[in-house]
Amino acid sequence: MARYSPDSDYDWHGGQASASRGLLLWAADLGLFAAVFVLPFVMGGRQAIGEFTLSVIACWTTSFWLLHHALKRKQPWRITGVEPLLLAGIALCVTQTLVLTPEVLSSLSPQLERLLPLWHASSETAPATELVPGTWSMISLVPTATQRSLCCVISVAMLFLVAAQRIDTVSDASLLMRSFAIAATLMAVFGCCQFLLGNGLFYGIYEHPFTHTRDYAKGAFTNPNHFADYLAMSVPILLAWYAMHASSSGRRRRSPYDTGRDHLARLSGPIALGCLTCVAVGILLSQSRGGLVTACVGAIVTLFLLYRQRLLTMRVAGTVGGIAIAALVSLTLFGSHIESLIEANFHELVSGDARQLDHGSARQKIWTAAASGISQYPLMGTGLSSHREVYSTYFDHPEIDGEFSHAENGYLQLTLETGFLGLGIAALAILMVTFWCLRGLKCPSSPEAAALLAAIVGIFAVNLVHSITDFVWYVPSIMTVIVLMGACAARLATQSTADEKPIAERASFLARFGGAVTAFGVVTLGVWMAEVQLPAVAAEPYWFEYIRLVQEEAKLEDDSEQEKMQVRMHDVLMLAAKLDSRDCRIQMRAAAEELTTFRSKRQKDPMLMSLANLRDAAQASQWESAAQRDEWLDNPAVLGDRSQLDAAWQRTQHALSLCPLLAEGYLRLGELAWLYGAARSQENDLLRQALIVRPYDPLVHFSAGREAWLRGRETAAIEHWRRAFYRDDKYQQLIIQILADSLPASWFLDNFELDADALARLRDGYRDARDQEDFRDVSLLLAERLMTDAQSAPRRETFRLWRQAHQTYIELGDVASARQTAFAAVEADPNSLPARLLLGQWLYRNHEFAAAREHLEFCSQRRRHDKSLQKMVEVANRRSSSKTADAQQASRRR
Repeated sequence: MARYSPDSDYDWHGGQASASRGLLLWAADLGLFAAVFVLPFVMGGRQAIGEFTLSVIACWTTSFWLLHHALKRKQPWRITGVEPLLLAGIALCVTQTLVLTPEVLSSLSPQLERLLPLWHASSETAPATELVPGTWSMISLVPTATQRSLCCVISVAMLFLVAAQRIDTVSDASLLMRSFAIAATLMAVFGCCQFLLGNGLFYGIYEHPFTHTRDYAKGAFTNPNHFADYLAMSVPILLAWYAMHASSSGRRRRSPYDTGRDHLARLSGPIALGCLTCVAVGILLSQSRGGLVTACVGAIVTLFLLYRQRLLTMRVAGTVGGIAIAALVSLTLFGSHIESLIEANFHELVSGDARQLDHGSARQKIWTAAASGISQYPLMGTGLSSHREVYSTYFDHPEIDGEFSHAENGYLQLTLETGFLGLGIAALAILMVTFWCLRGLKCPSSPEAAALLAAIVGIFAVNLVHSITDFVWYVPSIMTVIVLMGACAARLATQSTADEKPIAERASFLARFGGAVTAFGVVTLGVWMAEVQLPAVAAEPYWFEYIRLVQEEAKLEDDSEQEKMQVRMHDVLMLAAKLDSRDCRIQMRAAAEELTTFRSKRQKDPMLMSLANLRDAAQASQWESAAQRDEWLDNPAVLGDRSQLDAAWQRTQHALSLCPLLAEGYLRLGELAWLYGAARSQENDLLRQALIVRPYDPLVHFSAGREAWLRGRETAAIEHWRRAFYRDDKYQQLIIQILADSLPASWFLDNFELDADALARLRDGYRDARDQEDFRDVSLLLAERLMTDAQSAPRRETFRLWRQAHQTYIELGDVASARQTAFAAVEADPNSLPARLLLGQWLYRNHEFAAAREHLEFCSQRRRHDKSLQKMVEVANRRSSSKTADAQQASRRR
């Protein structure tokens, strides 16, 4: 990696290196280059396979470097000053997963006892049954996820330490940084080709359950913002690379004795410009506004520092501007659709309107939820990588669909998960890197060192700015680049003051033994990391397949195909649960599958009672002992095979032991607890615990409302159902289905505020009612609401509303109102093909052929291949002509 010199640790020219040390050094270098070139292409280092790849690379690199360092000439380990911060960060994450005494846990995270009262309950009398498996004694609320993220933290720390030791000269730092720039260029080319020429699958073969490659350029990253950030970090390096080329080419003179290295140096500038062009196009095709802004920030910071170091010429500035213009112009080659998408993003950026930049204020809302969580766990947070499960406790925005896997802000998420201790450690590390860069720029050892330090400052500016609106710190390949650039900064800062001279003595036996022991320790650490990460690596493909099957099953209409799909879903889910017993979500879903399978078997036999009815019967009976109740349940005609219920109970408890925030688990335990002798009060405890951890979850409020309704507490039931009613359409429909058979529609109108969609569901709930008066009344209210909404809705929404009102009036048999709404749809948007077709077809069906002809001809000109529409036009023309002739004949007779 180094240009060999007498001071290098790999000195072939000096005759000091042995073959064994050379092989060890090459193996370590191979690991560093694998971190740069290989890791980003393994899904950006994300997902289980990416994180495991990072751990393998880190352990490989560190162990070979330690063996090499133990065998080489005696040279002390270089201390950069950031090592205590690395140890503190690792210690913090380790502490989050340790089993602590109640006193220690209460002092470090006092809010946990209030969040999890069921896990900290203490009473003199033992409960009838053990609801939860013990007490919660860890700071992290998702300890398995914290341990897996800890492996990534340890891995990037090891890569930093090795790089800080390995980089000897400015040339070493330059080679490592330019290698990353080339890797980013390869990623940009790959991402653009995959986006423009691909089939929507990653690498053309891998189908991700949550994303595809048809909408944005993503490369090997699942998120276009991460792809853009990765590319943006290479921009400062490419600018510094070209600036150094321009600066040196002005001093270089042609000679007939030019060496191959001189020819390569002359190609350096065009290579840098070519890479910069590819990266710029990749950022633009990612359509990431954050990536575009941060790339500009990095470029501006780097160019300013190059100017301060007198390395920036007008030629460089003009070339950079030309590259930017060329990249924008090149978008026209990719088609008008791509050009319009990029143009829309530019308009949103230039507008400066926060509502356009943050659609629906989603980021602001998740930031508020994260801030609320921080206020509850300020010292040590809730555990690394716990945001996905924690934020729902504080997120009350039912209008936003989907799930926030991250806080969309690196600073807030880091503080939520590690507290202000973690934020402080990160801030000190950033200050340390800033100190290195300022120190190196103040007195650089060479112009090349100054250019490299300017690029490093630009890279950190990209990362720090983008972390305001994204979670780039949680992408392993991006953090690997950051720590490697930090190692370069540490070495360049040291070389700006004095060069280190290795001592020409051989290492002592004790030093060699210590290095070998440390390398063995790294291997042992790697085995532990493999034990933590490999279950997720094995289970993730099956878990993703299960998610894809769920998505496909919802689209199937054939019952036989659905049955086959459900069998396959069950098999892959259970295999995933078997392979990874420490993933809380997989285990919770497997528990739900066990219960679903049990219910489906009982539904096939109409003579068997449902679980709910069995519970009511068991609680209404006066059993003399638990044994007598169990004997009744063991009767095959009562409960049948309860092995699946036992499996559901055990899996649910196990899932809660992995994460106590899964409210679904408490509801399921409350549904099954009576089988294990739980009292009514314990079922209430489970329900209260679910409400505490998920106070805004519609499922929890729906279940609480159902329990209150069954126990005759109507006011409490309505209050819970009202909260579920407005948060999720699925539970809105369930509430209507449950109550429509026993309550009039007026009850819903009195107790709920119903919009048009809710009125449509309410109407469907009373469609088959004996008394059709409720159905008619709700239909009239729905039609009136739709007409009111259509008059104030944006043009793109009016047709849907008028059409729904039109169909409602047709169903009611109100011809005049149906005619009025059809004409209103056309008046709202005369050029709307669907609106003109709706009116034309309605007029045609009502034999108003002359009026229908105009609208049908308008539609047929735009649907020339629609034979049925052409036939309607012919009939309308013929019928209208015949009616006109009949009318003329009648007028002549008169």
